[in-house]
Amino acid sequence: MTSKPTILRVLLTFILLFIITTSAAAQGTMTDLRVYQVDTTQCPLVRVRAAPLLGDGTVAGGLTKDAFRVYENSAERPVAELAAMPIGANIVIALDASSSINSPGATSKLRWEEGVTAVGELLLTDNWLEERVKRRDQVMIVGPQGDKDFRIVMPWSSDYQAVHNTAYLYEYKSSPLYTALNAIMVGAIEQLKRVPPPRFVLVLSDGIDRTSAEAIEDVINRANASGVTILSIKLGPPETGEAKSLERMARLTGGAFATYTGPASLKPLYSRVRGQRKQYELTYRSAVTRPGKHTVQLGVLWEKNETRSATTEFSVDIRPPDVKITEPVSGAEYKRIAPTWNADPKTISPREAPIAVAIAWPDSCPRTVQQVSYIVDGTVIETLPPDQPFVWDFSALPRGIHSLQAEAKDELGLVGRSDPVRISIDIVIPATPTPTPVPTSTPVPTPVGVIPVPGIGSVDLFRILPIILAAIAFILVLILFIRRPYILREGLERVGTGVKHVTDAWQRKGRKEAPSASVHASLIPMADDGTHGTPIPVKWSTTRLGFNPDECEITFNDSRVSKLHARIVREADGIYRIYDEMSKNGTYVNDEEVPSGGSRSLRSGDRVELGPIMLIFQISGRQPSDGEKSESGKEKGKDKTEPFSRPTR
Repeated sequence: MTSKPTILRVLLTFILLFIITTSAAAQGTMTDLRVYQVDTTQCPLVRVRAAPLLGDGTVAGGLTKDAFRVYENSAERPVAELAAMPIGANIVIALDASSSINSPGATSKLRWEEGVTAVGELLLTDNWLEERVKRRDQVMIVGPQGDKDFRIVMPWSSDYQAVHNTAYLYEYKSSPLYTALNAIMVGAIEQLKRVPPPRFVLVLSDGIDRTSAEAIEDVINRANASGVTILSIKLGPPETGEAKSLERMARLTGGAFATYTGPASLKPLYSRVRGQRKQYELTYRSAVTRPGKHTVQLGVLWEKNETRSATTEFSVDIRPPDVKITEPVSGAEYKRIAPTWNADPKTISPREAPIAVAIAWPDSCPRTVQQVSYIVDGTVIETLPPDQPFVWDFSALPRGIHSLQAEAKDELGLVGRSDPVRISIDIVIPATPTPTPVPTSTPVPTPVGVIPVPGIGSVDLFRILPIILAAIAFILVLILFIRRPYILREGLERVGTGVKHVTDAWQRKGRKEAPSASVHASLIPMADDGTHGTPIPVKWSTTRLGFNPDECEITFNDSRVSKLHARIVREADGIYRIYDEMSKNGTYVNDEEVPSGGSRSLRSGDRVELGPIMLIFQISGRQPSDGEKSESGKEKGKDKTEPFSRPTR
């Protein structure tokens, strides 16, 4: 028979193997996936830093991007890149130093000496922190402030020797009888929230504590919400003091607990610090198309199981691209002059112009532009890749002002459109030439004889013919003056205008008609948005409008207005008329063109345009009567509508 000691040895062996196997399996199991940072500064590229933690508190190694999953707003996105990055740890050493800290510890040293030795093992050896040359790790010391609060003993520092010296020189002999452990721990967590992960609280305590279970639960919740791992070291003999709170805080935050018996007892704690000094940074391309808050969640496939992180919120201010046409500029003019009167308008140069477009990102998140569309007068005429230049063919467009825009679409489907650029196209075609008569043989003229007139005698026909023609012309003019006096008046005014152009060159500059003592009319400038400017008085019986101040009483600083563009005349009966002075860009009244060199009557409220300049004609102290109409419709005294209409501009 097998002896009882043998059976006991076998059972103990099996129990030991089970404990070792269970412990190894627990250490190799992924217990948590922590997301520490979401960086959207290069949106749509989003970078996420995370640490997949195993059962022993270390970061899982050897992972590839195929093991990671990204869920943005619950929709899976592919991982573009993955990199393992060494980082520094941020550690707050919490000295829970009550008066018992001066009592003997588990070793031959006092408890405060054991605490200083534990700090030295962490800071002054190369076993746990980053090598002291790089100094990526930062350390802070906090301690009790009386029995109800905490204080910062030493702020953040990478001078490990200075931190150790501060812990050594701490005034342990003046420690209070009891300390507020929860206040110290909450203060340490608040300090860690201001620095990047990984974050640790290393608490050194004798275990003597009056903290309630509710306060300890609050500390645990705060630590988990901030990604803080608590490492607890109990100072003093194992049989003294209460360690339940220390052990519970460590266990429920992914940390570790140990009673100090020497440097070897610290390995389970400090290995977690060393194991979390590596994080994974993965990059993915966001599909977010609207500004505001969004969520991201990570998953890691480990031993055929997926571990997911908590959902993390991030904000983006995503906006459509800003599109601007840089060439040609608004107001550009293309003048197309035909070489002959019968030239095809589509062949007149220039026929085309290159278009340059600039695209900016108002949200500071550069993205890929998929296409650029070009729009003329509201119609898309071409859509091209962003790297393909565009040459605008305007040979088929009519004379006038046209609108040019560009529209860009990015990889997220967001569309930005430029402000319209106004382009003027002018087509000049020579007048049709007079046909040249074909030479023919001229017969010898028969001499014209003298016409005999009874009672007078012979009359030479060639001598009396001019007199007859002059008499006929005089009769026609007289009839015309009686029936339609305004036609004669306009003719005389045109003759006067021609004489004035000839004689103006010989007159002294600056001599103009004196203004009338009372102002009867004014011109009110009007902007494109409909707002009115300051009225300009029309103070002369003849008021000349144009670009040249030497020739005009009212001038406009715009090169598209002719030097002498038009004139307004106040007739003897108080009626105002406007005359076009052969201007290059035309004169319009209520959108109807005044014939070049001709005139139109004006009434109060008429809209007058001199090329690009828009004005409202106003007669002081009166509104237009129902029977008074401008020549845009039926003119007073006429029974027909003028055949002129304003061309499309």
